[in-house]
Amino acid sequence: MSRSPLSPDDESLVEAYRAWSFWIAVWAGVWIGGGAVTSLEAESLLARLLGWSVVAASGTSVVLYGIDKFAAVGKKRRLPEATLHLVALLGGWPGAAIGQRLFRHKTRKASFLLKFLITAAAHSLFCVVAFLVLTLFL
Repeated sequence: MSRSPLSPDDESLVEAYRAWSFWIAVWAGVWIGGGAVTSLEAESLLARLLGWSVVAASGTSVVLYGIDKFAAVGKKRRLPEATLHLVALLGGWPGAAIGQRLFRHKTRKASFLLKFLITAAAHSLFCVVAFLVLTLFL
């Protein structure tokens, strides 16, 4: 039986993510910076809200990854993965990428990383579409 190239148990995804995690975190910082600039400079209220949502959700993600890491180290109750993915989907994926790198947390489980990358791509696509709609139609 052949596996798909992105199967959740594939260690090559984990290795690739670890190799690129620094650059993913840098790109995430660019997104946060862009969100901050958009939230301050945009004329459209919708664009400002979108920018602030990236900044606020990213800050929340960093804090949640820190909380979950310290809970894991202390063998205490952990945050559900679904919570981390939801915050990432709502705009916190840049902060999640930075939190993963900062705390060295959630970087070994391929199924988690695959879902994380999908949420980052989905949110990024949403932002691109929102930007196009805001600039072309409003």
